[in-house]
Amino acid sequence: MSVKPLASQRDAAIEQLRAHYVHNTLDVHEYEQRVEHVAQAHDLETMNLAIADLQPLVLPDAPRQALARPEAGQAPLLAIMGSVERRSGWLTAHQQRVVTVFGSAELGVTAAELPDGVTTLDVTCVFGNVELSVPADVTVELRLTGFLGAVEDRGRNPPGETRARVLRVLGVCVCGNVEISRR
Repeated sequence: MSVKPLASQRDAAIEQLRAHYVHNTLDVHEYEQRVEHVAQAHDLETMNLAIADLQPLVLPDAPRQALARPEAGQAPLLAIMGSVERRSGWLTAHQQRVVTVFGSAELGVTAAELPDGVTTLDVTCVFGNVELSVPADVTVELRLTGFLGAVEDRGRNPPGETRARVLRVLGVCVCGNVEISRR
């Protein structure tokens, strides 16, 4: 008898696939097929078939930091074949993951939520949509890779050399759309 996969197990499997894709052990077609397989799996046995043949990645220290997990207690925002919307109070750690697979996320960041320093938003968007609205006085560092998708920053970073608050958006967008706007 097979056990139904939990959201955290799906998320871990998609993260493993994303890491392999980012490090060129999977091509875009195989990555898309495997992510879809994981998203549609109704049991653990079926889901694990999509990742069973992957070898562990050995990453240098710098990329490992970029792919670090969220801080303790910080659950990822997931929109798998659905949607998630957050307007305020959701960004409580210096690092947050957002995953959309055939889904959408509408996220608004208020000035009060961003502490001084760098806050990282790790995005995985596959056949989905992520709309992010940030305050005009926050610097946005966009390190998001788009494959057959659109990544758009509809704004300018504030002028000046020293900026107290930085929102770093990194990750991958495959056959989807990620849009950042300033207010």
